Amino acid sequence: MSVDVESAQGVSVELLGRECYVPGDARRGVLHSMSAEGVPLVRYYADGPLVEAAGAMALPVVGEFVQIPGRAGMLRGYWAGVCAEPSSGDRTQVRVVVGAQLVEATLDFAELDASRIVTRQGSPEVVDAVRAAAELAERVRGERAAHESWKQELSADACARADSEGYCAEFDVFMVSHGLEGRSRPYSVQCTVTGTVRVQVQASTSEQAEEQVRTEDVIDALNVHDLEWEVDSAYTF
Repeated sequence: MSVDVESAQGVSVELLGRECYVPGDARRGVLHSMSAEGVPLVRYYADGPLVEAAGAMALPVVGEFVQIPGRAGMLRGYWAGVCAEPSSGDRTQVRVVVGAQLVEATLDFAELDASRIVTRQGSPEVVDAVRAAAELAERVRGERAAHESWKQELSADACARADSEGYCAEFDVFMVSHGLEGRSRPYSVQCTVTGTVRVQVQASTSEQAEEQVRTEDVIDALNVHDLEWEVDSAYTF
């Protein structure tokens, strides 16, 4: 069984077997088939049951050329998939190969309906190249995340050792200078604040007006946008 629709660009799009998004559940699955009543049946997990999911929206597949009208303008290129990290509500991060670049963009799922944005099918060579680029990007992302996790663990262990050995603040300066987190401690930061405000008073002369201004009047007239400030110094307790 196959279910084809014609996209807004006049391209025949096979829906079944595609990754899909179900707005009501705010999660992704695979569009498996259609019920006798024409309701999409979605499988959320490889061995999960089929679930009726009215409103399920099929996403593009890797290698299809898409035109996505987003908030930042039209995004045109070859679809490289949804990033592996969890999506946030009805928005997610996607990858599109634009020219020689792999672009990542955060978009609304509503903007990703394959029946609206797919303009043509990619050749087998294009599909293979785009898939390879997406897999490489995912590996790099995973390695970067693993490296950041390692840095955090290293920093935590080093800071614990520094506390137990009684290392001075030079240890923290060294850590930060090498892109690692130092120990956190309370600081007092001295700032000089200046500002200009206009205070409204009733008076007969300018001298009387100046004499009538009170601290409370200045505070009432003060707005954060009136302030200019600079840091003088910072010291720990």
